[in-house]
Amino acid sequence: MDILLIEDNPGDARLLEEAFVECGLDHRLAVVTDGVEAMRYLRREKPYPRGFRPDLILLDLNLPRKDGREVLMEIKTDAALRRIPVVVLRQLARIGLHHWQRVMGDSGTALFHGYPKVGDNLTEDLQRVSP
Repeated sequence: MDILLIEDNPGDARLLEEAFVECGLDHRLAVVTDGVEAMRYLRREKPYPRGFRPDLILLDLNLPRKDGREVLMEIKTDAALRRIPVVVLRQLARIGLHHWQRVMGDSGTALFHGYPKVGDNLTEDLQRVSP
């Protein structure tokens, strides 16, 4: 599975990569750290002309330069990108829950998930939304 992680916090990016390895998820991961770079990557603009087309996008909402909400809107309104499943990552520590909230529409699927902990069903959840 080819995954694009859009995350500005290196600690959270490392946590996700460790979760993928721990779950045995066969993956290739690209990481960009802000919303502007995310859209450049997805559109294969400089400096990403050879970036892979992701099977799945993991998106943090609180990003510099271009907010994650704006990135999600651009992805889901772009005919070339809107079918790529997007998992929006959010902190749920204050309520102590890790759950999915599914948002469906003609433009594709967006899922909302807390950052994974070891033991979460991350692999199963990601396979459920991947094409």
